[in-house]
Amino acid sequence: LVLTLLFIFNNQETRKYFRPSLDLQEMLSPFTDGSQVSEAQAAASRRALRTMLRSWPGIIFLASDRVGLASLITFLRLPGPQQPRLALLETIFEVFRMSLPSSGDILQKLSSSRRALPMSNNDDAVSMPPPRRQRYHDLIHNYICILLISFIQCGVVEALIELGNNADPQMGTLPQVATVLLGELLHLADTLLPVSQCASLHSLPGLVHLAGTFSLDTISRAHASSMLSGLHQFALNKRAQAEAEANAAHSIIAGTGKFLKSRRGVDRRRDRLEMMQKLFELSMDHKEF
Repeated sequence: LVLTLLFIFNNQETRKYFRPSLDLQEMLSPFTDGSQVSEAQAAASRRALRTMLRSWPGIIFLASDRVGLASLITFLRLPGPQQPRLALLETIFEVFRMSLPSSGDILQKLSSSRRALPMSNNDDAVSMPPPRRQRYHDLIHNYICILLISFIQCGVVEALIELGNNADPQMGTLPQVATVLLGELLHLADTLLPVSQCASLHSLPGLVHLAGTFSLDTISRAHASSMLSGLHQFALNKRAQAEAEANAAHSIIAGTGKFLKSRRGVDRRRDRLEMMQKLFELSMDHKEF
């Protein structure tokens, strides 16, 4: 049904039959109304939201409507029960192709861990530079970029900061989950978005203001400082994990090269092909290259 609606919206001739804001209200009502709904209705709303956010017309429809993504992000900032907001955060994790962390994973992601140290600390490991951006275009990355920019423009960073600084004990693990999601989104932005946009995004002026304003109460300032520290450690763990994966890939490639060198003289046909390839590379001039 959602795919049929997206097809109608994507067609210029049938798009006029859509009513802005009204058609989205029913689908997003389990998140935005705050009323009690059944589990089947909530699950159906989540499936419909995931389906729309996994298509170009759905992203445009939700991001351009004031009852779309903007209302969902506003719902995260409103007081209320934990479960609907946790379900919305889990949906955002799924849309960005990330898994919802468990309580143990949250503590590991936001705290210092010996497992997260890069392999370059080992004397036997090969020192590798930090991972660089990919030089080829990937349509999946383009889709993630558009999705990420849409959420950022609708205020997801500010909403997650406010949710992560919530000191209500009835919230459970919701502030920690919001902090992990914010760290994942910042990591995606650092990987895919331009440097100028990442610099303004990583500054987090609202969170820094909360952590450095002494006119606020001590509890709010402590929560903001703890969130800043958790995000910093999360970024360090992500960087260490990327360096460890790069070191492991480099070790595999180096080991494969040593194995091929040790096999020289065993297969004369393969050795001759390698020699012809090297001669061809040496005879190639700059223009042919």
